[in-house]
Amino acid sequence: MLKPKCLNGSQCYGFSNIKGGYILPCCWCDKPNYHEEFKSLMQEHLKITNVDSVESIIYSKEWQDFYDILVNRPEEAPSLCQTFCSGVTGKIVTYTTPKGNEHERRK
Repeated sequence: MLKPKCLNGSQCYGFSNIKGGYILPCCWCDKPNYHEEFKSLMQEHLKITNVDSVESIIYSKEWQDFYDILVNRPEEAPSLCQTFCSGVTGKIVTYTTPKGNEHERRK
């Protein structure tokens, strides 16, 4: 399950302005080895220097398509998003409640 931090407000760093003048959804995207996964958001017309406002970037068709993938087609999301926003936080721990019911949860 994908829980995009860039959409739910829990990403404390917000957007990342990468070298070259582009905005990406979060600081984790700001690594050259992940830029290929976000190339749709790094087109010339989406450069900060080529727009009048940040809103015109994040409301662009490219960004709306990106958000649509995160929400409606998470299996197509960039691997970086799947890694950092999957909701998987660690190993599975089995525990028993006081009533004797066994449960699993991620630690």
